[in-house]
Amino acid sequence: MKYFLPEVTGGTEVYAAALCHELIKLNIDVLIIKPSVAISDFNQYYYQNIRVVEYPESATIDKELQTGRRTPAGLGFFKKLLLSEKPDIVHFHELTGSNGITIEHIRRTKELGIPVFMTLHLIGYACQTGMLKFKDNKYCNGVVETYKCAVCTLYKKGFGYGSAEVLSSIGQWLQNNNIKPSVLPAKFSGALSYPLYTQNHLEILKYIFSESEKVFVLSKWFKELLLANKLPKDKMVLLSKALPGEVVYHKKQFKERKVNEVIKLVYVGRVSRIKGLHTLLESLKNIQTSSWSLDIYGQVTEEDYYAECGKMIQEINGTVNWKGIVQPANVVKTLQQYDVLVFPTIVQEMVGLVVQEAFAAGIPVIGSDAKGIAEQVTDRVDGLLFKAGDVQSLKKILNEVVSNVSLLPQLAANIKTPRLFNEVAEEALKVYASVFEAKSQVPAPVK
Repeated sequence: MKYFLPEVTGGTEVYAAALCHELIKLNIDVLIIKPSVAISDFNQYYYQNIRVVEYPESATIDKELQTGRRTPAGLGFFKKLLLSEKPDIVHFHELTGSNGITIEHIRRTKELGIPVFMTLHLIGYACQTGMLKFKDNKYCNGVVETYKCAVCTLYKKGFGYGSAEVLSSIGQWLQNNNIKPSVLPAKFSGALSYPLYTQNHLEILKYIFSESEKVFVLSKWFKELLLANKLPKDKMVLLSKALPGEVVYHKKQFKERKVNEVIKLVYVGRVSRIKGLHTLLESLKNIQTSSWSLDIYGQVTEEDYYAECGKMIQEINGTVNWKGIVQPANVVKTLQQYDVLVFPTIVQEMVGLVVQEAFAAGIPVIGSDAKGIAEQVTDRVDGLLFKAGDVQSLKKILNEVVSNVSLLPQLAANIKTPRLFNEVAEEALKVYASVFEAKSQVPAPVK
């Protein structure tokens, strides 16, 4: 992993830590390996009871490294660490490219004869924009097509759709005729390379499947997307969502709210545009009553966006508080203090761990209809769904929640407690064991 707790508290890091904790309980030795640009030799520390070893990596990032034409400087250290630790398996939880974890790390692992497993935490392995929307107006089926995907990516880079379509068409023609855009002037070659980038992106996903013993998938909808891209079904293992076991016992006791009693809204997530906080703030500007409050928890990852949200808050006639970062172990207990979680993400979440955390706390979720959210929240049963990025859609729901005193208790009564994470660890361990068993039954080559 490129990052780990406590440095970064994202969903991938929290998931990996939970898996490690549960595997340790099953008497499995675990080790987190990560690069660090701040060291010149190996460094070891413990996060709770998880051993973490960092290896040196260069902070120098250039186009050659970003495009994969140069391998990360720390690869030798990574291989040396594997030779020293002699792991039975290496379970990758992310490929970040550049000076993080790359397919070259998978190659080095395979060269040493170590079985590789992979968990796909992000939809970016298939969709480079993470939006799964074509031209921002309708959901995409997720099937990777070089022209279509290049148009979307160029649009996200700031090109208008007309320009993006022209550049993608030319880039596609160059690719079909085996002409490298690099032969053209630099100001054109980059933009014309996106069909090639898209194809390379798909090849990385195919490589992950070809080299991994098994690929763990965290949601049904993403498994269907992978199958639509003709990736091998026999390599996929669906590990359904769950929460760390120690946090599922803080369920809120819901009472019907009195008229004009303040509804406590809460947002938990990165302060980043793709998480949609601006959609929530914009929706709160014209709520019919001021009998609500909003507390915002999360790590600021985009300072300009944080400032933009601050200006929006000044225009809201209501109580909005920045609460800083909440530690993973305290999220459920913190959520128990509120009436409803608002999850306004505009990106397609793989799972959205905070939804499970809200259900563990016993509070309903108002969420966007992103696939990972809609797979967990049943509209009008245990939560409410609105169209992702649609201010008016969310505003209508918020007005309803504020005016209907019985709505949230009714939704809360239907919430089912999430399953425990020890089940995930046990399922993963069975998969590891099955691979080893299958390998042991393969006859040794005749010398």
